[in-house]
Amino acid sequence: ALGGDYVFLGATQERVRELNERVSGVAAPIKIGVLGNHDFWARPARLEVALSAGGTIVLVNEAMRLPPPHDDVAIIGLDDPYTSEDRRAGEAAVDKALAEVADAKVKIAICHSPDGVSWLRGKGVHFLMAGHTHGGHLALPGGRALIMSSPMGRLYPWGFHEAGDLRLFVSRGVGGSLVPVRTWAPPDVAVLTFVGG
Repeated sequence: ALGGDYVFLGATQERVRELNERVSGVAAPIKIGVLGNHDFWARPARLEVALSAGGTIVLVNEAMRLPPPHDDVAIIGLDDPYTSEDRRAGEAAVDKALAEVADAKVKIAICHSPDGVSWLRGKGVHFLMAGHTHGGHLALPGGRALIMSSPMGRLYPWGFHEAGDLRLFVSRGVGGSLVPVRTWAPPDVAVLTFVGG
């Protein structure tokens, strides 16, 4: 699962090529990605082409089922709520995607930001994977964020959380933005294991 913000300050040809090489080098049978706010501020079409060429299925308010024998699992990829021009239209598009996989036993969503919680809570989605927050990027000892640009990120800055009937994991990610250092918000790449039953 690739959570977005593949570039910062522009999707130059060099950055797009590097993205394609890095994603192509990931030996995963299925790669699913969403776009983040910095991707939408750059050239999202270039990034989608690079991701697709690297074997990634890019979902923007779309859903898919995993192939058999896991076809009872649906993955829903959300648009980035932070850059969405019309939040109501975004929520309607998410509802349409969810309707396409309504009979799936397990529904897992991927959204760049934990702000996607507001589009998913109470709609039968079991788990949300998000990022965007960087864990605050600059945080106090213990991981308390000093500044958070995400309303839901204030509640869910990093790690595992419960949001009503929805469980979520917020990654601090590996990159940076604006400030070239992190304090008490170390980067992370998560390996999550889902167990049936």
